[in-house]
Amino acid sequence: PNEPALILLGAHVKSMNDRPSDPNSTMLRAAQIFKMHKIAKKLREKYGHKVPMIIGGDFNTPIQTSKIINPIKQMFKNAFDLNSADSRPNERITHVFFDQKTIQFQEIDGFFVNQPLFNHVLDARIYRYRDQAGNIIPFPRSVQARLAQPSDHFPIILDIAVDPLLQSAGLFNPPELIHSSR
Repeated sequence: PNEPALILLGAHVKSMNDRPSDPNSTMLRAAQIFKMHKIAKKLREKYGHKVPMIIGGDFNTPIQTSKIINPIKQMFKNAFDLNSADSRPNERITHVFFDQKTIQFQEIDGFFVNQPLFNHVLDARIYRYRDQAGNIIPFPRSVQARLAQPSDHFPIILDIAVDPLLQSAGLFNPPELIHSSR
């Protein structure tokens, strides 16, 4: 086949720490996200609108509210908005940030999928860290509690139906779909 069965783009956008002349690194983050949009657009032009595409990772930008993410939203939908088992805002927290006075619970990590994947998203969810007994550890309420976790971000998980994608690309024919010529 001349076109890929799936295009997966990883993201790790600059943190919101200030840079000289760029509070919260807003200009740099906006430029990085716009570049991702341009790359995705070029891939779409090269392979066509039907090729499934995912952009996923750490956007270091409030996904629901920031205008910085709008170029991505022009071509993609947040996978948490499609077929998620639970899409309540507090279930979408992927990062806890502490400054001098406040705690911020943020959705800054995620997956964005294009239209050919809308019906193939089975679930998008966030893994919550657990203690040794398997109980979910509550969101950290201090820097010390956050440092005790494996990461300052919670892992994000995207389940997609892969077989139909591979079949449509001619890469997979399960035995029950292969007909004998006998």
